[in-house]
Amino acid sequence: MEILGKVRPEEVIAQWVVREYDKIKVRPDAPPLDPALLTDIDYSDREKHKQRLAFLLCCREPVLNVFLEDLEWYKVQVELEDLKSLRVIRESGWIPLSGKGGKIASAVDNYIKFDNDPSTAPAVADTETKKEFEGLLTSIRDFREQAGNAGHNLTLILIGPSTKGPFTLLEGNHTAMALFLRHFIDHPEAPYPSRISYAGISPLIQRCGWAWVDS
Repeated sequence: MEILGKVRPEEVIAQWVVREYDKIKVRPDAPPLDPALLTDIDYSDREKHKQRLAFLLCCREPVLNVFLEDLEWYKVQVELEDLKSLRVIRESGWIPLSGKGGKIASAVDNYIKFDNDPSTAPAVADTETKKEFEGLLTSIRDFREQAGNAGHNLTLILIGPSTKGPFTLLEGNHTAMALFLRHFIDHPEAPYPSRISYAGISPLIQRCGWAWVDS
């Protein structure tokens, strides 16, 4: 993964809003957002940042709490081989899929196994977690089918304890899974669309329950 340089956290929020806009604009509790902000690259305007942040907080507040004061954000280039070492978010619905360590490669292997034979999926006692896990398998299937579509937003937002990783996907878990499935499993001959993404770095990232910090 190539580190391209530091960026303002406001830029990360702005790009996160672009990812989330189509998913949450239909929520009745989502505050209005001027669509012009989706292409506006003025990240220094405090009022614009407040509007973007308010829109994002309506459904992503728990994850946004990871924006630690000492977190430094970088623009990064995520290549195909980088996908093998990325970790999916350390969250109750994803853990039964990724297993110990959270590596996306393990999550893909388990997804394929569970999707082919649902009886092999781990038993989840908690009703809410089970529902979340089953919904996760369905949504990954949908993303897998859409992975080659033009216009699909491939920007990932990562966090890690250092520029050497390990990197956990804070946003874009389904997208990264779909890319892995497309370019390593379904269509390995297809050209991989290298994308600019974002990585937040802090040695205190272990305070964040979403991140995997062991190498």
